[in-house]
Amino acid sequence: MLRSSAFALLAWASLSEAQFGIKHTQYGTSEPVYPSPEISGSGGWEAGLTKAKDFVAQLTPEEKANMVTGTPGPCVGNIAPVPRLNFTGLCLQDGPATLRQATYVTVFPGGVSAASSWDKDLIYKHGVLMAREFRDKGSHIILGPVIGPLGRSPYAGRNWEGFSPDSYLAGVLAEQTVKGMQSVGVQTCTKHYIGNEREEQRNPTTVDGRGVEAISSNIDDRTMHETYLWPFYNAVRAGTTSIMCSYQRINGSYGCQNSKTLNGLLKTELGFQGFVVSDWAATHSGVASIEAGLDMNMPGPLNFFAPTLESYFGKNITTAVNNGTLSPRRADDMIERIMTPYFALGQDKDYPPVDGSTVPISYLQPDAWNHEFPLGPTVDVRRNHHE
Repeated sequence: MLRSSAFALLAWASLSEAQFGIKHTQYGTSEPVYPSPEISGSGGWEAGLTKAKDFVAQLTPEEKANMVTGTPGPCVGNIAPVPRLNFTGLCLQDGPATLRQATYVTVFPGGVSAASSWDKDLIYKHGVLMAREFRDKGSHIILGPVIGPLGRSPYAGRNWEGFSPDSYLAGVLAEQTVKGMQSVGVQTCTKHYIGNEREEQRNPTTVDGRGVEAISSNIDDRTMHETYLWPFYNAVRAGTTSIMCSYQRINGSYGCQNSKTLNGLLKTELGFQGFVVSDWAATHSGVASIEAGLDMNMPGPLNFFAPTLESYFGKNITTAVNNGTLSPRRADDMIERIMTPYFALGQDKDYPPVDGSTVPISYLQPDAWNHEFPLGPTVDVRRNHHE
């Protein structure tokens, strides 16, 4: 069966090239785009960038490494506090339909259900109401909205999280969602960037003792711009503060180490001013990923459930800067991209602490944490959203 399937696939590829003129090798590799563009603060981020630069100037080398490396804590993703600078850390929480790791929250309709309303005002309000619950629970960053997968393949089991396989519709609704969520001071992390249309073999695995790379989404330039990149443009235009790079490869290079998609398309063509965060354990290198445009590594350690394991980032960043492998300016730019939206959205002023009820249902308990996080009381954030 395996041989016949492989033969059929090979035959289809040969037929498609002969009959339709498709050359599958012409976009089988992703061209390099370096260096990673620095944040400029354009588009309304200037004041936030000024504060971010002042913040970065006060950090020690170890603190700088911690600012771009996830660590175990009360949330799905955590950036460690810097108490001496009155920085209480960052809390990143799933998901696109509700605050997943919490009690007393509302479960909102999934993206595809909300999109079925064809109501831009309703989608905006949907974002506002959800973000208020995240904020009241102390979450700085919502891991959403989802526009990858678009939903072009039935093999993508998370299609319901996104809005539509129609790029235009998905883009319009992503833009309204980002605007709504960030209007109440909560950051958005638009995901999964890019071409993330299938669930199987998204990560490298080992089969019979041999390593097997993740699948590669091979996308030509026109399809990339007109289909997959289109809705991300809307999210960037709306001011999304972060983009999550995806697990799979794109044209041969892993999504979180793809300089063409991160440095080239996102940070140069779209002028993205925020930070790129990896999907959880989607980072496969240190300096190489950083140079390709990755700014934050999540969850930090190489394994979700083994906080004592080393990280590709962490102290390796300090070492790389000291030995000249990584430019100090690039290291600072990563933190400036992370902290600019934090200051721009006013999260440094009177932001609620992380709800303590997240701790018992966290995948790592406090005895595994490397830092102390300030926690608040349990809060019931459910409201009569129909009013």
